[in-house]
Amino acid sequence: MSTDKDVVTVGETMAMFRAMSEGPISSTTLFEFGWGGAETNVAIGLKRLGIQTTWVSALGDDIFGDTILRALETEGVRVEATTDSENPTGLMVKIPIRGEDPVVRYFRSGSAASALDFTAQVEDALSQARWIHLTGIFPALSETTRNTAHEIVDYAVMHSIPYSFDINYRPQLWSRQDARSTLLALASDAAIVFGGLSELEILVGAHSSIEDSLTAVSDLGPGEVVAKLGSDGALALVGDRFLSAPAHPVDVVDTVGAGDAFVAGYLSQRLRHENPERALLRGTLCGAAACSKPGDWEGAPLLSDIVRLETAVLV
Repeated sequence: MSTDKDVVTVGETMAMFRAMSEGPISSTTLFEFGWGGAETNVAIGLKRLGIQTTWVSALGDDIFGDTILRALETEGVRVEATTDSENPTGLMVKIPIRGEDPVVRYFRSGSAASALDFTAQVEDALSQARWIHLTGIFPALSETTRNTAHEIVDYAVMHSIPYSFDINYRPQLWSRQDARSTLLALASDAAIVFGGLSELEILVGAHSSIEDSLTAVSDLGPGEVVAKLGSDGALALVGDRFLSAPAHPVDVVDTVGAGDAFVAGYLSQRLRHENPERALLRGTLCGAAACSKPGDWEGAPLLSDIVRLETAVLV
């Protein structure tokens, strides 16, 4: 690996088939091939915003894995991924629904990434990190990845490497009850925690206001807690200050990946030591941009584009 310090993300990226028409999948004959995963969505978003990133994972020894690897390298993301000859690259199928979020079906049980343990290769990648980004998806894949996620956090704490944690709860992978203890443990030592309101409630239960929920999560240990609120923008608790940013108008094409683009935008500013107000602004602008194109990561904006949008908003 390069000796430059990167932001390191760890998690699964899957091949994807997007149905090109609405309706039951049994009557759909035309699909578009793509790929995506929360952690690579963030990695690409950060790289497009000028932050060097490394993605750590495992891919199957198959055409899907080869395609993902080549595409990430084209985006400039460094890849530290083992090739698994026994387990395949995961797969998802996305089905559009008029006026709603698309339905996504996953075929990831027994995937290569679900068998990723804390190897010397993983440790070497982490040793080159100035920041680590994790989500709640990776530990939900299997008992193996759950243990690996805990070992990554232990390593980060031991070596004083700050990390961010996006709750990213997936009900297809585990119940809220099963997820809670793991998500709590991973969130408690994080420098920044991201989540939607319902995801924050997995950690701390329901509260009478979003502010109370953010406070309860902050009391677990994170210095910053950021609620992603979709069309209502975002609300953050940084230290003892509540900060908010509105959503930005956009013709929505596909909301999948918007939350990851928000995270990339927010982190890109905080990693440059910009104030949290500027981080929230960039996060909401990146999230809006991601909604304007189909795909999980294709709408992530370039730094030049987002700076122009920020300038227009701040005038």
